[in-house]
Amino acid sequence: RHSRLESWTDQVRQLRGAVADKKGRYMKFKSPLGQIERQALAKTPWHQAGLPLDTHDRVVLAGMPVKPHKAVPMNAAAKRRLGEAATDADPKVRAAALGALGDPSNFGDSTCLAMVIPRLKDPHPDVAAAALKAVRQIAVPGQARQYMEVELCVNAATELPKKDRFGACDGYVVARLRNKPSGRIVELGRTEVVWQNHNPVWKKTFFQEVWDPAEDVMEFEVYDEDGEVDDLVGTCELRLKEVDEAEDKPWLKQALQVLDKDGETAILGWDGMRLKNVGKPTKLHIAIRYAAFLRPKDLMASYLEMLLADSADTRLNSLKTIYAFAEHGDRQALRAVAEMLADTSSPVRVEATLILDEMADKNDPEVVEMVAKKMQHPRAEIRHVAVEALRKVSDRNNPHAIRAVVARLEHGDPRVRALVSEAVTVVAEPGHRPTINAISALLENTRAEV
Repeated sequence: RHSRLESWTDQVRQLRGAVADKKGRYMKFKSPLGQIERQALAKTPWHQAGLPLDTHDRVVLAGMPVKPHKAVPMNAAAKRRLGEAATDADPKVRAAALGALGDPSNFGDSTCLAMVIPRLKDPHPDVAAAALKAVRQIAVPGQARQYMEVELCVNAATELPKKDRFGACDGYVVARLRNKPSGRIVELGRTEVVWQNHNPVWKKTFFQEVWDPAEDVMEFEVYDEDGEVDDLVGTCELRLKEVDEAEDKPWLKQALQVLDKDGETAILGWDGMRLKNVGKPTKLHIAIRYAAFLRPKDLMASYLEMLLADSADTRLNSLKTIYAFAEHGDRQALRAVAEMLADTSSPVRVEATLILDEMADKNDPEVVEMVAKKMQHPRAEIRHVAVEALRKVSDRNNPHAIRAVVARLEHGDPRVRALVSEAVTVVAEPGHRPTINAISALLENTRAEV
C-alpha cells in the first residue's frame, strides 16, 4: 500500500508544475501535494480510526525522519516504541498502535505479541477489540511457549585493568545471547564508553527474547576503547537456567568474574616495569529477570475472560480468537462457548453455534447437555438457537440427546414444552423405539399438561 502511494506521489510531483488542458494551454496544478497525500491517507485504516496525521506520525514512525507514506521495515526499536504507544492515554492511539503491531507481516513475532497481550484487558472496548484482532493475526496456534522475554541491566564494573601504559581504562560492554546446541547468537547491544575510569557505571538496560531457557547463555565481553582496535579486557557468562522463570520475581543480581583471553582472572594494576597486572579481581555487576512470560494457557484465560465484555464486537472477536487457538475438544473452551448461545447479540449466538459444531466431538454427552439446557431459556430466540445447535452437535437417535430433550417435556413453562416437542423430531427419527418408550413413560406423570 505504501509503495503504491509513494509511486503515485512521485508522479504528482512531476505534474505539480503544470498540466495541459484540451486546448494545449497550461495552468497551475491547483491541489498542493500535501492535500493529495491527505486524501490518499484518508483511505487508510489509520484515518478511518479518527487519527490525524500528526498522531499517525507519532504512533507509526515514533520519531523516524521519514514521512508517513514512506514505510520502513519495523525494527526492534520501532516495535518497542509502538509498544509504548499502545499504553498511551488516548484510546485511538492505543488502538492504532495495536493495529501496527498486529500486521500480518509480524506473524510469529513474539516481541509484538508480548506487547499486544496486556491490552486484551484494556478498559476501552475498541482497544480490546484491536488487541484481539492483532493476536489472531500474529500468534502461532499450538506453539508450546508463545513468548519469554528477559530484561538485562548492565549496572557497572569494578577494578577494570588498563590495557595501555598511560591513562586509566575506557571501558564498555558488549552483551550477547547464545544458544549453544544450535549455535544461534544475537547481540543485545553495547553500553556507552566510560572514559578514564576503573570502576565505570553504565546502568544500561536490554530486552531480549529467550529461545530455550535450559540452553541459552548470556555472554559479556568487556573492552578498553583504544581508537582503531579496542583491547579485550575479558569475558564472562551467565546461564539463563539460573534465572527463576516464575513471574513477578525480583531481580537476580550477579557479580560475574571477568576472565582474560587466557582464561585467567583479570586484575587491576601494574607491577613496575614488568607490565604485569596485579591487584583486585575484575567483576561485572548485572541484574536480570524475566519481563514477560506468556504460555498458551495464559492467553486462553485472557480470551475467555473477554467473553464477559460489554461490547458485542469484543465478545464476537473473542469467540473467533478462541476458535483459532483452542484445541479440538477443549472442555473449558466448549463450556464458555456454549454459554454464549444465550448472548444478547444475534451474531455472537450464530458464531457460538458454528464454533460448537467445529470444536465439539459429535454426540459428546457434556456438550449435548449444555446445549439442551439453553432450550429452557426464557427468551424464545435463544431457545430456537439451542435447537439448531443441538442439531449440529448430535446425530439423530443419539441416546444422550434423546434423554436430554425428553426430560424437558416436564418443564413448567408451556412455551418450553412446545419447543421441546418440536426438538424431539430433530433428535429422533419417526418410529425410533427408545424415543417412543421414553415419551410413553411421561404419560404416567401426575401433571395433565405433561
